[in-house]
Amino acid sequence: MEYVKYYWNYIDMQTPILIFAELDEERYSTRQIEIFPDRHIKYLGIHEAYVSEEPYDSNEEINNMGEFQIFNISQLEFETLWNPRLDFYTGHLKPTPSDFENDLKYAQK
Repeated sequence: MEYVKYYWNYIDMQTPILIFAELDEERYSTRQIEIFPDRHIKYLGIHEAYVSEEPYDSNEEINNMGEFQIFNISQLEFETLWNPRLDFYTGHLKPTPSDFENDLKYAQK
């Protein structure tokens, strides 16, 4: 499994601004956590086998689109947030220096 988070540069109240995803070997999202501008959380993949209909592009391709910034994260970071009892996100809504550091640390070899 691969774990990523990405920030979406487009903002409206119905669109998630930050998404955490668990990707399988083919880069299909199996679980996903969506954070909205008002910080409420939506969990996808609790009852579904796959969340995404198509596999994710490579991180490089996603970053080159210009509307997203995607980073590799640890499984621990993902699992810490994967708690459907949580309904409010208290973390950063914009990239931080640690995102860039962790991206290199957890990149798939």
